[in-house]
Amino acid sequence: MGFACFITILAWLMVATPSYFWKGFFIGLLFLVLLILIADTYNSKRNDEYLESLKTYFERSKCIK
Repeated sequence: MGFACFITILAWLMVATPSYFWKGFFIGLLFLVLLILIADTYNSKRNDEYLESLKTYFERSKCIK
């Protein structure tokens, strides 16, 4: 939810400002936020896969019943 709000605010600021300097700044910031969002999604998926592999390992070794 936070990323969506931040991206929306950046898009509105980019449209609303008359200065090309600030438009470029907001476009650059928008790309940075999108890269962070993609990295966060990938990291979350990787952590979930790691957690599942740990659960499988401990279930097979009978450490967790």
